[in-house]
Amino acid sequence: MQWESIWLERIRSYWHMLNSRFLQERLRPPTFRLDSALRTLGTYQPSTRTLSISREHLQSCSWESVQETIRHETAHQVVEELLGGGDGKPHGKAFKRALSWLESPESEGEVSPEPGASIRRRIEKLLALAESDNVHEARRAMETANLLLLRYNLKEVGTQRYTRRRLGDLRSRIPLDWKLIGAVLGEFFFVECVWTNIWDPVTRKDKRQLEILGTEANVEMAEYVHGFLHGTLERLVRSRVREGRKDARSYRAGVILGFQERLRANQLLHQEEGLVWVGDPDLEQYVKEAFPRLRSMRATGVGRNEALAAGKHDGKSLILSKPIARGSTNDPPKRLN
Repeated sequence: MQWESIWLERIRSYWHMLNSRFLQERLRPPTFRLDSALRTLGTYQPSTRTLSISREHLQSCSWESVQETIRHETAHQVVEELLGGGDGKPHGKAFKRALSWLESPESEGEVSPEPGASIRRRIEKLLALAESDNVHEARRAMETANLLLLRYNLKEVGTQRYTRRRLGDLRSRIPLDWKLIGAVLGEFFFVECVWTNIWDPVTRKDKRQLEILGTEANVEMAEYVHGFLHGTLERLVRSRVREGRKDARSYRAGVILGFQERLRANQLLHQEEGLVWVGDPDLEQYVKEAFPRLRSMRATGVGRNEALAAGKHDGKSLILSKPIARGSTNDPPKRLN
C-alpha cells in the first residue's frame, strides 16, 4: 500500500536522524515494519533486528507521539547492540541510559544536557495548556510561553552555538503571507530568516526557500510556529473564504498581520517590565558569514479591504498551541515494549 510505504519511509528517516545525530551512526539499520497490534505502540525484536510500529498508533496519534515511540524502541536497540544487552530488566538502568543518549549526544561516557532542552520542555507544557477550552487560560499560557522564551534568550545571548534549517517548499514567487510569516519568526522567535536561492533540478530554475538561523532551541520553536501558522491559515481560508474569491490573498495577509499585532502588544508589556530584546550580535555575525552577499527583500503591500480586516480579526484570536493528537480517551490503554 502506498500509505504504508510513505509511513515506513518517514519512520526510517527519523531513525536515521537519531542514529546520526545522537549515536554517531554506531547502530546498524534494523528492518522496519508496520504491524496490527492494538495494545502496543511499537516493539523491537533483537533476534530479527526488527523495529515495528502499530498501524493503529499511526492512525490515531500525532507524529510527535510516533517519534517518541521510535525513540523508545531505538533505545531498546541501543541496549542490545551498544550496552551488551543490559541488566535483564526491560526498562532498567541500561534502558534509561540508552534513552538519555537519544535525548542528548553522548560525550566521554557521560550525558550532558542539550542546550535549550529544558526550555523546550517547559514551553511544550505551556503550549499544551493553550489547548484549553477556557480562552483566557489559553491566552495566558501562550503569553507565558512567549515571556519564558524571551527571558531564556536574554540570559543565554552570545553563549550558544547556532544552526540553520530550511522550511517549507520551493517557490518561484513567494506569496505575501509566506513573507509575513517569515517576518513574524524573525521579529518574535529569536531567529534570523533568509529567503535563499535553491536550484530546482525538476524545473531547472532557481527557486526560493525560507532558511532560519539561530540556536537549536530557537530554530525548533520557530519551525513549530512556522508549521502552526501555515496549517492554521489553510484551515481558516477553507472555512472563511469562498473558493475562487480574489480577496483570499488579503485575508491571508490579514490573519498574519493580526497575529503579529497581538504579539507586539505582548512585547510592549514585556518592555514595561524592563525585558527588552535588542538582538544577538553573534547570531548576526553568523548570518553574515553564511550569506556574505545578503540583501534585504523589498516589502510588498496589500490593499485595505473587508477581507484584510476580517483576516486581522481572526489573526488576533490565534492561540499558539501544541498539535492535538487524534483518538478518544475511551480507547484501551496502550503501552510501549
